Amino acid sequence: MLDERQGYYETSPPKTESDFWLDQGKRILPGYIAALQAAAKSLIIVLAMLEAVYLAILGFTECAPKSMPMLQKSLFMTPPLFWLGALYYCLRVLMFERYDINLRSPTDIRTKSEYILEDKHDSLQWAYWLLLTGVVAAALLLIFRTRW
Repeated sequence: MLDERQGYYETSPPKTESDFWLDQGKRILPGYIAALQAAAKSLIIVLAMLEAVYLAILGFTECAPKSMPMLQKSLFMTPPLFWLGALYYCLRVLMFERYDINLRSPTDIRTKSEYILEDKHDSLQWAYWLLLTGVVAAALLLIFRTRW
């Protein structure tokens, strides 16, 4: 509100809605890569636990009977292959790559940062879907095993 006697605002002058969203964008952008990396680290922990449990089940139990053909026995190794693919994509999110950015060009900075964020986000999505595919494959194989 404008105090007419003193000629100043009691609070800061109102911002336009676009200024508000620009300020929000400036706050969000620095933490976005860190958030993607934190999510990738969490997925790596989940992947390690899943692989350890699954491989312990395969190693310490007779999951695949001796009468089962070798081709069918080899199907039990597909979930860890999916999880290794997910681990690869998680590591892509965590790895730093060298990019040639012209620091005097705002458009170059913007396009490169958009590319980096999009690439890391896509890698994290691939990791998630491969993790989920591995879990579904493991569940289907365990159902298949109980019916064998």
